[in-house]
Amino acid sequence: MYIQSEWFPSQSGRILRVLSIPCSTGEEPYSIAMSLLEVGLSSTKVHIDAVDISKHCLRIAQRGMYNKNSFRGSNLYFQERYFQPTQTGYQLCEQVRNMVNFIHDNLAAANFLAGMQPYDVVFCRNLLIYFNWATKQHTIKVLEKLLTQGGLLSVGHAEAGLLLNTRFTPVRYPGAFTYRKSTVSPVSLPYGNRNFAKSHRASDQKKSIPDKLSSQLSVNIETQNLVKDSETNFLETAKIIADQGKLDEANQLCQHYLSQNPDCAEAYVLLGQVQQAMGQDEQAAQSFRKAIYLQPSHQDALIHLALLRENQGDVGSATLLWRRIQRMQK
Repeated sequence: MYIQSEWFPSQSGRILRVLSIPCSTGEEPYSIAMSLLEVGLSSTKVHIDAVDISKHCLRIAQRGMYNKNSFRGSNLYFQERYFQPTQTGYQLCEQVRNMVNFIHDNLAAANFLAGMQPYDVVFCRNLLIYFNWATKQHTIKVLEKLLTQGGLLSVGHAEAGLLLNTRFTPVRYPGAFTYRKSTVSPVSLPYGNRNFAKSHRASDQKKSIPDKLSSQLSVNIETQNLVKDSETNFLETAKIIADQGKLDEANQLCQHYLSQNPDCAEAYVLLGQVQQAMGQDEQAAQSFRKAIYLQPSHQDALIHLALLRENQGDVGSATLLWRRIQRMQK
């Protein structure tokens, strides 16, 4: 969809650069290559780098030989068109294998893919969840640098909450959690409260929460003090905790805050994002719906709910939400 609707019209003269990490035994980057061929992109117009920390996986990937368990679903079109059956399995055709450049590297390393040109699309799904907080923050910044301006990052469902307060904004692609690298630098302000910065900038500096609070916060001890702060300080703190990967604590903070402030749409949006990152889809959907009930034009809540419904396969509900968002934008 992205290639046909966005990339082709404006970038057809360029080579599309794609990064797949981790690539494991090659299923993802090869599937990307075949999909690009199917939408009409020539193999000479595509550059795909596939990275993994396992040399063993890379050796398997470079062979391009797969057994029947690698093919899922009832549509075997790709298998019939791009694979040759052999006595030991299915051999991927040379054209597709030549489209993928396999690289041994570690995303957490300081010099990961140093000197590489930026990519138009990066697939990094279900890897960040295994890192500690410091490594997650480091790798997100690395992925941001590896993307072209306006480039797309695809992450796993459980990793969506890690992109809070970054330069990535969610975009609509069915069945995927995709984010665009924005031109706007992240700011430590709650969603939808940009006017607050103008009139309260000086007071914000006086009220800012000490750094040690975000790193040493204990929900049971500090919650009573936090709820006394302004809504801005509370949401900012909750986002910091969520960004650190302390999702349980962030969840409890949001729940406690909402028990005292049940009409705060921003808090419901943040709670929904945290719940989504925890894999609690239905709880997240309920939180987004509450935010929309309180503020019917809350675009972030509408977008998150639409993406969630798409990922669940509820195309009808997602379509209605996207139409509503389009009407608002007009």
